[in-house]
Amino acid sequence: MSSVTVYSIRILCNDPWNGGGGYSYEDVANMSQDQIAHRLCDIELLKDKIGKRTKTVQASGVAGLAKVDEQGRIKARDKDGNVIYLKTTGKSKAQQIREANEAKRKPTRRRRKRG
Repeated sequence: MSSVTVYSIRILCNDPWNGGGGYSYEDVANMSQDQIAHRLCDIELLKDKIGKRTKTVQASGVAGLAKVDEQGRIKARDKDGNVIYLKTTGKSKAQQIREANEAKRKPTRRRRKRG
């Protein structure tokens, strides 16, 4: 739980009229880390004022926040509390799929017909 601090739990439990999330401590305890991060994320970081995305986020920057072991894995927990190890590649899954599709679509040489 390197990214979840006492301050972030306090924000989630504060009254919504004071800028908090309004969750109980039990609700926050049952949330996973990605659920907590989602609820704490500022919407202005994700989109600009007209609703379009303006910035891209590299997966390597996010992986730098977590502790990576010598095999390139991040230790995490699933929803049930079991320890899982996530492999990091430095690229998001969408980027990996996009690059795989671009590799498949490499232009081939076509002969021009002479008439």
